Amino acid sequence: MERRLVGTNELIIDFLKNLEEVKTFKEEWAIRYIDKVSGKEWLKYCFDDRGYRFDLIQIIPPLNTEDLIMIAINSIYEDEAIAAANRLYFEETNLKIDYRNALIESIEQRASENLQKTEKIKIEKVIIASQLTNSTNRGNIMGKPYNEVYIDADYYKNIADKANKILLKIRDRNYYCLNNL
Repeated sequence: MERRLVGTNELIIDFLKNLEEVKTFKEEWAIRYIDKVSGKEWLKYCFDDRGYRFDLIQIIPPLNTEDLIMIAINSIYEDEAIAAANRLYFEETNLKIDYRNALIESIEQRASENLQKTEKIKIEKVIIASQLTNSTNRGNIMGKPYNEVYIDADYYKNIADKANKILLKIRDRNYYCLNNL
């Protein structure tokens, strides 16, 4: 599988060695690069989430929700899977693009297989990075009837419940410490 995201600072530093800077945006919050060998364009941007700042590199054109979910589930690169999960959460928060149901369904399907420990760890990190265990209603509640607000709240609660059940299922007795995310 060809890489389409790079998600750790160490890998980004190495990856950038093969790229040429083309344009800088908004005081270096985003930088466009080109791979002179392949001609592919990449965007490095600062991702600021919950007080944590880190960089991501994404291929251009930007990946859509389905692509990000596929990467989060199937990438052989753990950092790429986590970067896809972070991007999904970012797009929900900033662009109001819902991904939760599609991602949890894909995770449920994948978690039903006999997984190696490294794959279980990756799925756990994807669940955490994508905030699937967070049951906070992210829907717009302004001007909605009371019953619709509850329907939205149930949507997030049900997905969080499914995510937590998957975590319980895939974690071994000596499960991976979340502090290593």
